[in-house]
Amino acid sequence: MFALFIAINLVVWSAVGLIRTVLPTDSLEGIFWGSLHDFGTPKHPPFAGWLTYLTYTIFKTDLSIYTLCTIFVTIAFAYVYKLGKFFLDDRRAMLSAIMLEGCWVYTYVISYYGFNPDVVLLALLPMISYYAYKALHEDKNSNWIILGVLVGVSFLNKYQTALVILPIILWALIF
Repeated sequence: MFALFIAINLVVWSAVGLIRTVLPTDSLEGIFWGSLHDFGTPKHPPFAGWLTYLTYTIFKTDLSIYTLCTIFVTIAFAYVYKLGKFFLDDRRAMLSAIMLEGCWVYTYVISYYGFNPDVVLLALLPMISYYAYKALHEDKNSNWIILGVLVGVSFLNKYQTALVILPIILWALIF
């Protein structure tokens, strides 16, 4: 059932690119910044710009940017579901992920703002939370390595990652 939700979400929100006549300014800005190959801009670190530029360079269509955006939102849904399964039964974990569809940031942001560092953060923060939980409870090296890579990529995307990392560090030190 959750896979069906993910598939429908991916198709429907990617189709926004068929309706829009021009890419949102955040996506256009990302393509430009990514084309400069700078290690960041005065506004943001480089990761989202690099992804936007790479995707647009490979596929050369606006639809690819909307699909990239939807893929990141879909990853967010999947990791919220996976994280929810640590605390809830399968049905409630699925419901907690599906309810995110009602939040404008997971749907409207795709069609209005396009792909930007905030969309990347939507996927990275649940992934960081999931692997932090796994690393702290299972204490496997692979979980710690994945967590470190995700945190590094997230800092290359947006510095607000610290707002999630600091509480995780505090929680790890206390418990």
